[in-house]
Formats: sequence, structure tokens, C-alpha cells
Amino acid sequence: MDENVIAKAKALSQELANDPVIKEYLRLKKEIENNEEIKSLNENIMLLKRQKASLEEIKAAEMEYNNHPLMANYLELQKEAFSILKEIRDIIG
Repeated sequence: MDENVIAKAKALSQELANDPVIKEYLRLKKEIENNEEIKSLNENIMLLKRQKASLEEIKAAEMEYNNHPLMANYLELQKEAFSILKEIRDIIG
């Protein structure tokens, strides 16, 4: 592969790693993975689905999960992070 392309890819990677949105997104992702409350909320959703609970019960559990402050922030940052990545993809073509 062209050395120039590799150098530019590494520079882009470094820029992304230093981007405040990407940094916070990755930080929250890690925090969520280690958060027992969020794990419990997610397990509850999976349990309700396995038990074929009513759609209302499942939706209420999903709403509680998505409205958890960490998840709400994470999901908002996820939109921003994906927007940045889409913009890069569109530029690269």
C-alpha cells in the first residue's frame, strides 16, 4: 500500500482519537459496559423478550434503559460520532 495513504490514515486515526466527541463517546461506552445498573436493565429487557412479555412491558423496560442518564448521553454522542464518521466516509468516497 502507498506510504502516503498509510501516513494519512494514521494521521486521521490520531485526529479521531483526539476529537472530544469521539473521546467522550468511547469513555461512556466503556463506562456503560462496566455499569451494573445498565447491565441489569439490559438483562431485564432480554428476560422480558424471552418470556414473551407484552409489548408494553418490553417498551417500558427499553424506555427505562434508554433514559438512564449514561445511556441517554451515550446515544446522543453516538449520533454525533456516527455523523463525524459518515462525513469522513463521504469525503473519502
